[in-house]
Amino acid sequence: MRDKKKVWRNRTKAVTVSTVLLLMICATGLAADRTAVDTSRSSVQTIMKFPSTVRKIPRVTAPILRSVQLWDIVNGAANSSISYRRQVQLGISYSGTRPTHYRVSENRQFERASWQTFYPRGRYRYTFQRNSDGRKTVYVQLRYGDGTKYLSQVQQASIVYRKPPTISNFQIENGAASASKRQVLLTWNVSGIATDYRVSESSDMAGASWKTGGAPPSGGLIFDLAEGASGQRRIYLQVKREQSDPVSANDSINLTVGICPIGHRGLECSGAGTCSNAGQCTCNADISGPACETICQRCYGAAGNNCGVADGMNFPANLGVCMSTPQGPSCQINAGSWAHDECCVRYRFGGPNSQQGSCTVAGLGPPPYVCQLELAKAVAQLPNPLLTWTRTDVNFSKSSCTDGIEMPVTHADMCNPSGGTLLCSDVQYCCSGSGQASAIQAPAATGGILCVCD
Repeated sequence: MRDKKKVWRNRTKAVTVSTVLLLMICATGLAADRTAVDTSRSSVQTIMKFPSTVRKIPRVTAPILRSVQLWDIVNGAANSSISYRRQVQLGISYSGTRPTHYRVSENRQFERASWQTFYPRGRYRYTFQRNSDGRKTVYVQLRYGDGTKYLSQVQQASIVYRKPPTISNFQIENGAASASKRQVLLTWNVSGIATDYRVSESSDMAGASWKTGGAPPSGGLIFDLAEGASGQRRIYLQVKREQSDPVSANDSINLTVGICPIGHRGLECSGAGTCSNAGQCTCNADISGPACETICQRCYGAAGNNCGVADGMNFPANLGVCMSTPQGPSCQINAGSWAHDECCVRYRFGGPNSQQGSCTVAGLGPPPYVCQLELAKAVAQLPNPLLTWTRTDVNFSKSSCTDGIEMPVTHADMCNPSGGTLLCSDVQYCCSGSGQASAIQAPAATGGILCVCD
């Protein structure tokens, strides 16, 4: 019995020792495993070294459409209230998610408006559906990606569109095939509103300035074709509305005039006559010569009866009468009559329009009446001997012409001699070109100071 207990006790000790050993082994294994795991984790971390900062994928949201603007494509942002072009520039401001597409429409429901690719730095344009005057409003929307998940809110912008005019029926000489004179008639029709026009024989409108108005004057516009040989001529017309792009039209005509002599200022017939088909100048009144280069004005610079071919004035018999004297033909002259005749010469050599009108008293000839201020001065000074002097080298003959253009007679022929009197404002008409104030009082009606020629 005692031996059995001893055996049992030994067995129990063995079991206990075995259990302890087993637990120690397990503990050792677990420690080894933990070391291995830690080593493995360290190795993985060593192999997969991530950046210290990892970019986070942003959360996708719909673009935010801040504002929309419309501009005239020529004037840009400087003109955001009026456009003179049907196509306008579109300004889009957004924030948040960058859009991939946009759409524009004049209808808030975007009917028939297709999505277009959005470029952040792109320049966007839109053409109004109707080419008509008035305020135009457009609606804009942005989108990210496909579908309708990421749509921006709708923004709108407005601008006033001013439709440019159009030209129709532009004709030279009412559509005639040819013209025998350089002065031709232009006619045209304008649809819409036009504020300015210009005409030129050059397609680039070189040298042509804008004139106020759109339609031609009543009866048409007189246009002077440039000097040169006969042949086909083309005239260009442009009209515009304020700052709109010009619209153009052109027409041609065959010019059949002759080539006439070139005279004063390098102009055909000196600009003081018309050229016939035979190449001969027909000069304006009081002008003659092959190139209309000479003046045929009797007693140039004087004022009074029998003086000048077209003055038609009737002075008292004792005033301004041109007469024969022992010293030769004699007429009275003053600063006003001298200035008047110089003005008339400039007028007659002023171009084709110089054939029209009269350099005389209103009512005595066809309008327009030119050089009227000078004529009034001549008439006012003529009765006063202090403002008038005598010219003795007067040409009474209508058939004899005085050579020259700007000054048909010389200054010495017409000037007020030393000691003569005139207004101080007219001392340039003294032979010396200067004068001194006089103690004699000038006529009250003149409102000036009397001078004595040096």
